Amino acid sequence: SDCLLPNAEVVCSCCTCCEEPCTKVSVQSILEDKRISHAFGYKSLAYRWIRSDPALQSYPDWKVLQRFTIACVYYSTFRKANTITAETFEKESKIPGWEIQDGWIKLQDECDWYGIQCEDGHIVSIQLRSNRLSGSIPPEIELLSHLEYLDMSENLIAIQDIS
Repeated sequence: SDCLLPNAEVVCSCCTCCEEPCTKVSVQSILEDKRISHAFGYKSLAYRWIRSDPALQSYPDWKVLQRFTIACVYYSTFRKANTITAETFEKESKIPGWEIQDGWIKLQDECDWYGIQCEDGHIVSIQLRSNRLSGSIPPEIELLSHLEYLDMSENLIAIQDIS
């Protein structure tokens, strides 16, 4: 399958995800997938973070998915190397972290995190302009079905084709 996450429910009627992103991902596929839990990288870090949340079982599925996705955004853009940072920094350990990260990867509601705006609990806007992000925007960002505005300009982000 070429979906964003293993064991994702496929929404289109053809084979895997066709030209469209997987818009319906099973929360169970995230929480029970051993490939994510035993891997390294941003997705694994997001998985471990979401699993450590003592309130996890009380969240509706859409909230678990939203928290996992926004954690993927954080872990894929915090002190990560890419073609842009390779020109500036000799080692990944010298890449600066985010300038402002208030609330991020804390147990508080993600709608209270710096740069996040929500409507009815759903993330509708991410504004992290000029905040020393590096790495790349993860393809999981497409799972934020209510997202209307994304500003990560003036950072060290390498843009990838996420379609």
